[in-house]
Amino acid sequence: MIQRLSRKMFGALFGAALALLCTLASAAVLQFGTRSLQVPDPDGYAPLSGVAPRYISAAQAYLPSTNRLVEAYATPDQAKELEQGRPAVLTRYFQLQAPRRAEGTIVSETEFSEASKEIEGELEKTMRNSKELADKLTEQGNAEMKRMTTTDPKIALNGTEYLGAFRREPWGLFFTIRSGVSAADGSHQTLACGGALVLVNYQLLFMYAYAQYHDESDRRWVEQAVSSWADATRAANPNDPALGAKASRGFFGGGVLRTALIGALIGGLVGLIGSVLRKRKQ
Repeated sequence: MIQRLSRKMFGALFGAALALLCTLASAAVLQFGTRSLQVPDPDGYAPLSGVAPRYISAAQAYLPSTNRLVEAYATPDQAKELEQGRPAVLTRYFQLQAPRRAEGTIVSETEFSEASKEIEGELEKTMRNSKELADKLTEQGNAEMKRMTTTDPKIALNGTEYLGAFRREPWGLFFTIRSGVSAADGSHQTLACGGALVLVNYQLLFMYAYAQYHDESDRRWVEQAVSSWADATRAANPNDPALGAKASRGFFGGGVLRTALIGALIGGLVGLIGSVLRKRKQ
């Protein structure tokens, strides 16, 4: 009986260890100021910074200066197309952004939890007031794309809709956005974005999953995808109580909400830039 129990225990431990090793094998150590985190790749997706740095540079050009694009993720096939300089329209993809003023800062999880209702209440209000900035950032990004490729993609946002929060945690708030995106070639698509403001070992991150929206199954996919990715990232970086004791307060005003929503909106534009971003001319 003891031998059987030992084998069962060994099997369980081995399975847990194998799962952890698999997670770590597909995770990267990413830097946030003076801090670093293990960030797992979203399941079935590949990071782009190493294979398509020009794509990352172009995507960053659309973001406000307050947000740093830490990493973007596409399917392995789409990542290969971008690496080889071939046009690729990303139909489902992920972005990890960080608010620059919080990078390396230990942010209070207690404050986040206390402010969560206020944060949620401000999201829709912030969305209504974000059009002017979103349009300005779109023009900014299009100008950089023209400089890089000689082609103005004329990407534009339209018909943006905040669909509400779908998950609430003491350490995170998850929301959904739907928006229309058009380009100079006449293409138009509707995108769903599952976004999250997440504390990972007291580091504030913005995590986004995107999909072309055809029906409610696409909305469900982005919500489940960003939720699972956030859970995996927190599991890879358990809270350190010693850090929590040093946590700073005062990060959850309107500025953070605005940058989180703008990051979600603008991140939806860059699914199209791969169609015009080719290898640099020789």
